[in-house]
Amino acid sequence: MELRDYASILRRRLWIILLIVVIVGLYSGYEYYKLHKTPGALKTSQSQVIMLIGLQANSGVSIHSNYSDYVSVSESLANGYATGPTLTSSNFDHQVYEQILADESQSGSHSDLGGLQEGNIAGALSAGVVHSLVTVTATWPNAAGAQAIARAVGEVTTTHIDQYMDYVISTNSSLSTGNTRPVIAAKVVTDATAPITVAGSSASKPTLLAALVLVGLIIGIALAFLIEYLDDRIRRARDVVQLLQLPVYGEIPHAPTPGQASRKA
Repeated sequence: MELRDYASILRRRLWIILLIVVIVGLYSGYEYYKLHKTPGALKTSQSQVIMLIGLQANSGVSIHSNYSDYVSVSESLANGYATGPTLTSSNFDHQVYEQILADESQSGSHSDLGGLQEGNIAGALSAGVVHSLVTVTATWPNAAGAQAIARAVGEVTTTHIDQYMDYVISTNSSLSTGNTRPVIAAKVVTDATAPITVAGSSASKPTLLAALVLVGLIIGIALAFLIEYLDDRIRRARDVVQLLQLPVYGEIPHAPTPGQASRKA
C-alpha cells in the first residue's frame, strides 16, 4: 500500500478515531477537573519545625562524667519521638489542634486554615531524625494551615514532651548515680518555616491522563485499520487487481444522476 492509501483509510474511518479520542478526552478532562477541585491533589504546602530532643540535667549536676550516656539516651529519645506513635496519637493531635486555636485567638489573625480539623493532624505530619535533631514536616493544602500545624507541634512538644516520652535507667548506668534524674526536654531550634509549595499526592496524574488521550488516539487508528482490513467491499479498480491478481482492461462509468444529462444538453 502507498502512503495515499493509508491517508485514504484514515479519512474514510476518521469518525472512529474521533469518537474514541473524544470519549477518552472527556473522561480525562473530567478526572483532571476532579483533581483540580481536590485540595492538595496537584499542589500542596509544607512547613518544617526543627527541635532538639534529649536529656536535661538538673541544676548543679555536671554531665561531663556521664556524657556518653546522655548522648545515647538523647538520640534514642529523639528517634523514638520521630518514629514512634507520638505524632499520630489522638492526645497529641488534640493538643496540637487546641494549640492552633489558641495561637489564632492570641494573634487575632483568624487565618484561613483550609478547613483544618483535629482528625487531619496525624495525616499531615511526618518526621525525620539526625542524632538528637528532629525535623517535623507539616503538609497541608493550605499554606497558612501547614505553618500553623508546624508551629503548634513545636509548642506542644516543648511543653508536654514528658507526657509522651520516658526512659529507663539501668542499674549500671552512670545516669543512675545520685538522687537526681535527668529530665526529658525539647527545644525548638528552627521555628516553623515559611510554607513552600510542593507537588501534591496526585501531581503525576495529569501526565497519565494526557498519555491516556494519546493511547486513545493510537487505539482509534489501529481500530480504523482493523475495520478496513475486515471490510471486503471493492471500491476501486486497484482493489480488483490486488484481490484477484488480474489486470483491469476497462471500467464501466457510473450512471449519471437524474437530471444531470438534461442540464448538460
